[in-house]
Amino acid sequence: SFSAVEQRNPAANYHKMSLDELKKEIPGIDWDAFLNGIGVKGVTELSVSQVEPIKEVEKIINSLPVENQIAYMQWSLIDRAAGYLSDDLVAQNFDFYGKTLSGKQANQPRWKRAVSTVNGVLGEAVGQMYVEKYFPAAAKERMVQLVKNLQTALGERIRNLEWMGDSTKIKAIEKLNSFYVKVGYPDKWRDYTGLNIEKDSYWANVKRATEFELDYMLSKAGKPVDRDEWGMTPQTVNAYYN
Repeated sequence: SFSAVEQRNPAANYHKMSLDELKKEIPGIDWDAFLNGIGVKGVTELSVSQVEPIKEVEKIINSLPVENQIAYMQWSLIDRAAGYLSDDLVAQNFDFYGKTLSGKQANQPRWKRAVSTVNGVLGEAVGQMYVEKYFPAAAKERMVQLVKNLQTALGERIRNLEWMGDSTKIKAIEKLNSFYVKVGYPDKWRDYTGLNIEKDSYWANVKRATEFELDYMLSKAGKPVDRDEWGMTPQTVNAYYN
């Protein structure tokens, strides 16, 4: 697989190909069965971030005994669930991933882990409550206007640059005008109606939330990019360019 530096290179991790090309490139995996199994229908093109690691997976699938593959899948499920099960399993999970791999001395208190899970699963729902309490619409309007003023000022600076050629200025202004500003919180909140939260089991709720998120992502397959969708929640302290 790529190094950490290579993984941060968007161009190196974008390999668009047709489904037929993928089948020819990596024929040892039943791609139709895989896509149907996760609920993807009608996809003819896709982007494969890294081709070589998938070829290695292909070799493993076609050489490792089926019983070993089943054992690995069972272990993967337990490993995925361990942080949401009994105190003993949570402690063992942290002992490896927290202490051994990350060098942490102590796990976070249970309440912090629970809040983090809710924030991760229901990020925009939590964000909506946060905005209602701490972020009035007038504050957002002021910040949006501030950014517009900055864009106007930057446009004037670009036009007056002596060292930049006219053709380059045109491209720079086009890029500036294409800048899609998002401030504070989305204009339309995400709908969590289909997510079923029960008091039966912590892990069961996490599992349902994972399935809900997968269905949400797959529902976007083959559709135009929604530029109004947010990649972070309002309560996340960060600024980013995507």
